[in-house]
Order: sequence, then C-alpha cells, then structure tokens
Amino acid sequence: MRELRIAAAGAPGSDVGERLQPNPYLGRWEQALRAAEKRTDWRFKPEGPSLLAIPSSIASAAVRFVDARDGTAHPSRFVAGLFGVTQEAATGALAPEFGWAIAHDDG
Repeated sequence: MRELRIAAAGAPGSDVGERLQPNPYLGRWEQALRAAEKRTDWRFKPEGPSLLAIPSSIASAAVRFVDARDGTAHPSRFVAGLFGVTQEAATGALAPEFGWAIAHDDG
C-alpha cells in the first residue's frame, strides 16, 4: 500500500503545478509495525488482555426527533462512551476521556 500526498511545486505563475508523490513519513509505518510484531526478544512478558480483547466502549441509540413546529422528523443518534485517552506529561499516567454527542443518522 502506497501513501500519496499532493505537493505544490513552483512559484505562482510557473508551469510546475501540483503532483502526487509518495509520502516518506506515512509510507514506512506498516513495515515498522510488521517488524515489531515479529519480535520475540521482549524484555518483559505482557500481562492482561490484548487491545483486541477489550470490548468497544461506545454506546449509541437511535432517536427520531420530531419538530413540533412543523412535524418534520429528523433521524438522529445519541452516542456516548470512552472516546480516547490522554497522557499526563509529567507522570506518563493514562486517563480516560469520556464524552457524548447527538449525531444525524443517515441510515
């Protein structure tokens, strides 16, 4: 898989325009991941569940909002749960980030 980016080249008015080229920073991540997955010389034995064993922490419910002014129905969805984690710069401790949203439900 090749990652592409658009690079603008040349000064305004020049005949050199935009072009697609490989992104040298994004193109190597997959190789590094595969190499890390093949390692067997870890200095510690990981304990506990893997990330894939932890269930999703996002919950959602479909809601139909009906505008009382004109009776139009708007399909929506309430979404809430754990959206990510932050890390304390001083201690390195991880902290959960919870939130909620009301989103339009397209189907």
